[in-house]
Amino acid sequence: MKSVFNPLFGGSKSIVTLTLFLLLVVGFFVIDNSAEASSVNSEATKHSGRHISVIGHGEVTTEPDRATINLSVDATEKTSLAAKNAVDENVNRYIDGLLALGIERDAIVASVIYTQPQYEYQANGPRTLAGYRAIRQLSVNLKDLSMMNDVMDLSLKEQINQINGIELTSSKSDELKRRATLLATANAKQQGEWLANAFGAQLGAIFSIDAVEPTNFEGMVAQPNATMMRMEASKRGNGQYIHEDLVFSSTVKAVFDLKVKD
Repeated sequence: MKSVFNPLFGGSKSIVTLTLFLLLVVGFFVIDNSAEASSVNSEATKHSGRHISVIGHGEVTTEPDRATINLSVDATEKTSLAAKNAVDENVNRYIDGLLALGIERDAIVASVIYTQPQYEYQANGPRTLAGYRAIRQLSVNLKDLSMMNDVMDLSLKEQINQINGIELTSSKSDELKRRATLLATANAKQQGEWLANAFGAQLGAIFSIDAVEPTNFEGMVAQPNATMMRMEASKRGNGQYIHEDLVFSSTVKAVFDLKVKD
């Protein structure tokens, strides 16, 4: 069978090739338009209806009723064992004193200890081993803030080298966090109602809620220096520890349906 020559396409094979190409192009546009239409419909479904998004904030303040005192003891001796024993002896006396004050044993944590070599350095010579330093960290949890002064005095008496800081907390932290969240929820609803009314609309039912984890800003007493405290104690006697209130805050993100007034 002879091929029919076509001056435009160069023969029957070219006609078949062009036909297949046109079919592929048409099919591509049909598929592409169908996918685009599906995407548009999906977005329309996702954003169907009228909504209003608001962020509510809530905050609760309270006085602290608990404290955690963080301390550390160190000693330097010729051997690592001697340094450890010196620190342990000091800490044991301190723990006995705390128990005598009426503090429960489970309120005392003194489990961390480590040792490290100490070197002396010369300008034109090798370093030499000067001894070993042992450091032990401990903390005391107080449920009665009125005992803080007695604990601090005992720390000075038993030669506690460093008072690293005092963290103030509340025994009602969980309750106060929930209260802050409730305030944030009420604040979000108030904002939604105000904005809806401002635009001549009405706040509808809740659509979605996203509650951010409540946060609390606990008090921290400035880090005192043990040596300075000994000097001040000898001059003025018992000290006064003044603290700030604790702040518990919460944030709630809410989306409401929006009703348009007729």
